[in-house]
Amino acid sequence: MDWSRQGGAVVSPARLIDGRAARVVLVANRTNPKGAMIVLADSATAQNAFPLSSALDSIHPNDAVDILCMQERIFGPTALEAPDVP
Repeated sequence: MDWSRQGGAVVSPARLIDGRAARVVLVANRTNPKGAMIVLADSATAQNAFPLSSALDSIHPNDAVDILCMQERIFGPTALEAPDVP
């Protein structure tokens, strides 16, 4: 994913499993149900914005992991620890 800052949010373009273009918008930590939103690219209305939790079936699993990791890195209480890989 190609993350960038936009004001207080962190955003990235995304492609849903069905091929639709979308944007991922991160604004708060994972305890906030609307901290990560998926916004369909073809409309700027709130009706086409969905919390990540309700859109997980539409997102490629690799992207879902990237979204959750970035959300934790940006808004989590602590930075993610480096993995202990030999």
